[in-house]
Amino acid sequence: CLSTGILIAEPVAGEAGPGEGTLVILQVFVREMVHIGVRIPPGLYDEGVVGDGKGVIGWGLGKAGEVTAAIQKGTDSAKKNLVKVPILKGTIPHEVEVRFGGAHVLLKPAAAGTGLKAGGAMRAVLESVGVVDVIAKSKGSSNPHNLVKATIEALGQLRDAYTVAGERGVSMDKVFNG
Repeated sequence: CLSTGILIAEPVAGEAGPGEGTLVILQVFVREMVHIGVRIPPGLYDEGVVGDGKGVIGWGLGKAGEVTAAIQKGTDSAKKNLVKVPILKGTIPHEVEVRFGGAHVLLKPAAAGTGLKAGGAMRAVLESVGVVDVIAKSKGSSNPHNLVKATIEALGQLRDAYTVAGERGVSMDKVFNG
């Protein structure tokens, strides 16, 4: 039997610097049914996202017997898996669609002032990376583990015009004008 609690909006106090914080996306308390009732083994899963609000994001999973230890392990794991995301004027450079497990994520750039049109775990990931204007849609499964992984994978696939020009070996003019 699993009991879940989703905590999204509160950054966790820790070693985070200015503009950097940890968001706890999902906490899963694991309980085991045995022949004499419920036994609670040491098992608390905690999924955390670390972001600096300036285009760097990381995801981690921690497991421990206590809440604080699980959060700390998740944060440490997230700091080891950082991804750089190109953010242009508060939005993403182009549309991207990714499928991870049963989760299907669509991210579209939006005009300034649109705001962050996303929900649940996707919203927490996009807030922590520093995206201000984006339209996001999750299709398929609403499992927070897979949504977070799909969102971070989608953000990792983004490329700005400078990166594209460098990879192709052409000038910026050629990228935009063909």
